[in-house]
Amino acid sequence: MTTENFNKVPHEFDIRQENLELRLRLEEAEEILRAIRHGEIDGLVVNSSHGEQVFTLAGADHPYRMLIEQMTEGALTLASDGTILYCNRSFAQMLNRSIQKLIGSSFFDLVYPVEIPEFRTGFSLKNSAGRREVNLLKKDGSRLPVCCSINPMLAEGVQCVSMVITDLSDIKERAGELKLANLKLRQEIAERQRVEEALRDNEQRLEEANLNIANILDSITDPFFILDREWRFGYMNQAAQDKYNSCEASVGQNIWELFPKMVGSVFWDKYHEVMNNKIPLSFEAETLYTRFWSQVSVYPFGDGISVLFRDITKRKQAEAALRQSEERFCKAFHLSPVMMAILNMENNQFIEVNQKYVDTIEYSREELIGRTPIELDIYIDKEYSLGQMADLKEQGKITSTQHRIRTKSGKILTTFGSLETIQLDGIECRLFAFQDISEQKEMEATLARLDRLHLIGEMAASIGHEIRNPLTSIRGFLQLLKGKQCYEEDMMFFELMIEELDRANSIISEYLGMARDKKVDLKPNYIGDIINSLYPIIQSDANYREMNVQLDLAPVPQVQVDVNEIRQLILNMARNAIDAMFPGGTLTMGTCLNESGVVLFVKDEGQGLPPEMLDKLGTPFMTTKEKGTGLGLAVCYSIAARHNARIDCETGPTGTTFYIMFPLPSEQGSLF
Repeated sequence: MTTENFNKVPHEFDIRQENLELRLRLEEAEEILRAIRHGEIDGLVVNSSHGEQVFTLAGADHPYRMLIEQMTEGALTLASDGTILYCNRSFAQMLNRSIQKLIGSSFFDLVYPVEIPEFRTGFSLKNSAGRREVNLLKKDGSRLPVCCSINPMLAEGVQCVSMVITDLSDIKERAGELKLANLKLRQEIAERQRVEEALRDNEQRLEEANLNIANILDSITDPFFILDREWRFGYMNQAAQDKYNSCEASVGQNIWELFPKMVGSVFWDKYHEVMNNKIPLSFEAETLYTRFWSQVSVYPFGDGISVLFRDITKRKQAEAALRQSEERFCKAFHLSPVMMAILNMENNQFIEVNQKYVDTIEYSREELIGRTPIELDIYIDKEYSLGQMADLKEQGKITSTQHRIRTKSGKILTTFGSLETIQLDGIECRLFAFQDISEQKEMEATLARLDRLHLIGEMAASIGHEIRNPLTSIRGFLQLLKGKQCYEEDMMFFELMIEELDRANSIISEYLGMARDKKVDLKPNYIGDIINSLYPIIQSDANYREMNVQLDLAPVPQVQVDVNEIRQLILNMARNAIDAMFPGGTLTMGTCLNESGVVLFVKDEGQGLPPEMLDKLGTPFMTTKEKGTGLGLAVCYSIAARHNARIDCETGPTGTTFYIMFPLPSEQGSLF
């Protein structure tokens, strides 16, 4: 307990002294009343503002009443049933009640209700002398603790009770304060004892901890020492002593005098920085005397600093070797003529790409890093590519695999290479190393197709006319005989033969259409005009199949084309698209312009082409139709080749789109 708090709490001795004085005064008043009642006093000397006055009791009722009225204690006279016959002003003031209302009322009505039974039991005329403490009710309903001094008396021949009421509020309040002060004092004493005991325990633990710390510091293999404000060694663990034994370092020596090479070095700067700023720091440096790399941790310690050295020479050597390896890998990665990329296995985002990949895919490095091939729509066969990613997670490596990718300009490329999982900074990644074999694949497909076309062209050139001439003669004679009346019954047979001859002639025409030496009449024309001229024919075929035709013709410049051949190409493409769809499907034909030139596209809503057919498109006799000859698309490829155009294809479960890309007039020329 502080002195300030102690002064605010009444001293126990003062309270006891006041209590004793009150009790003495009460006893003195009671004794005077008792003596007056029994006739033992003939007169009274009363101190007043007029000095001492002597009152005799014989016939002195008035002075006696004045004495009672001037008492600070309450005075009562009660009847045997507790009715108040008389009370002085002090008693009325104690309860904040008027004398008139108190006289004639029951004293028991003034007792706190809970205490009435006990007080009533102990109250009797025969055995009522004594003192009792009780709580009385003030006018506002609050309790007033009092001490009742009770004595039986005889007034004018009637037995009654006189009572002196002493207000105990101050005594109770001071007693409570004393009790509270004693309680706080005991608590503070107990708390102080607990703190002192805890302090002793902490001192013991601290001593043990200091001993343990010293043992720990001596047991660690890294040098540790403490420098005071004057740069003198205050402590060195065993490792520091062993390390600096050759320098004869010991406690009390100045570090700069012992190691003069360190003056002005990074050690000098960092030690002074911590000493002045009281902020810990860590740095790596090569020691000047042992030529080893260390990680140095410096901490403020009292007025000085503590220093911990950790040998990181092997780590530095490993980092240097790793850095050299990374530099070699970086050079090989970025200078490789092969497309290379590193992607995060978890989120499939690009982490790094080499220049060859950037040049091939036509995206800048900034456009690729942090994005996925799916976001950039690079994969053509998404399901196949994602399936290979799953296989890579299981196998760790995939070699000799092909992927078809789309460049930024929309160009379709075929790539060949391998995938392998690698670890970069703890992140599982995949290394993508592929070569663009689009030209090789296109060349192989073109050579195979041209070989077949060449064979068919030679066959068409050698036998086409020989077969067509007899067929023409036969058809002519059949038409002549058909007109004779004698063959009217066989008319249907003549029509069947003529129809079959026309069909054979159509096949021969398709053969001749693939002849390599066929001449083309190239003139500037709008592809859109050719599509519009064929629209009624195509619309008619689509309506017959309960399908729709939609045109999407964007303004494009003229290109050099042979109108008849382009008409045949468009009709073949449109009929193939109609054959690939079910009733209700929509055929879309249109034109657009891109970096490659003018593009004619034909789109169906069929079920797509089988993957194994994609590399064989344009090959003669290759067809997915039940009754197809496999020559229609081959003729289209031949026509495109004669116009120096290229045919690309995109296919999926929702349909197939063929793109025929014609070069602009400045770039166009004939292959034949």
